[in-house]
Amino acid sequence: MTIKPGILLITWVIIFLTACSKPEEKQAGKMGVQKDEAVIVRTAKVIKQTVMVPLRVYGQSEEFRRVDIFPKINGVVVEQKAELGDIVQKDEVLALIRQDIPGMDFSLSKIKATVSGLVTAENIEVGGTVNVQRTAFTISQCSPILVAVSVLDVYLRFIRPGQVASIEFDALPGKTFKGKIYEIAPRLDNVNHSLNVRIRLSNPDKKIKPGMFARVKFNLTSHQGFLIPVDAVIRTGAEKFVFLVQDGKAVKHQVTTGLMQGNFIEILSGVKKGDTVVTLGQNYLDEGTPVQEKHEG
Repeated sequence: MTIKPGILLITWVIIFLTACSKPEEKQAGKMGVQKDEAVIVRTAKVIKQTVMVPLRVYGQSEEFRRVDIFPKINGVVVEQKAELGDIVQKDEVLALIRQDIPGMDFSLSKIKATVSGLVTAENIEVGGTVNVQRTAFTISQCSPILVAVSVLDVYLRFIRPGQVASIEFDALPGKTFKGKIYEIAPRLDNVNHSLNVRIRLSNPDKKIKPGMFARVKFNLTSHQGFLIPVDAVIRTGAEKFVFLVQDGKAVKHQVTTGLMQGNFIEILSGVKKGDTVVTLGQNYLDEGTPVQEKHEG
């Protein structure tokens, strides 16, 4: 049988193309079976420790003690030695008074500080008159200093004298002060059913002034809970989840969160002690993605 030249040419072309395609198929096969590259992530262990239940309230600072100073005689102010804002010591002379009785000459009378502190009010001026029934100066003791807050009656069973509180002042950003409950008022406010609580804290450099707005936190109760870094929690709408590392792969777990504890957050369900959670690199993960761990410490 004679083979036509056209058919022979087509046959050779098919054989040539088939031979050329074999190396590519082998190479593609090799690429297909290669293991996926692992994603480098930062991880941390789930820890179990004491979780504090906080109460946050607002208040303001006030003098630890305020004393009004009165002159001992009626008369005219001859000299004023203390001004508003001055820090004075006990028995320091604040002003000199001349008794104002026509035809009589008396020695000058002294108005003295009865306590050490800050002059927060003055009601005299040189040449003016004073009398024994009107306050000449007010001296405030600001070291220590008090912070007054109102606490609702439902929290009173958690509040006790000597309890520690953390205090921040808007006027002193970046600083947290520690104080202790100094006084709890014996009577509730009839309108809002709250109790006035005063916290005492040291103020050696006098930076805390009376009237400063204060943010106060008490720790009411405590319990044991599971904590992870807050960065580990991913939020998608109402869903919250974390990626755990199990057998070198990322596993997605839905979680229920509880209280914040600084840079950590309590997890109520979804993890257990000792689990490894991803804290950095979650955006590159999906269920089953191979991971290479870099521990936080």
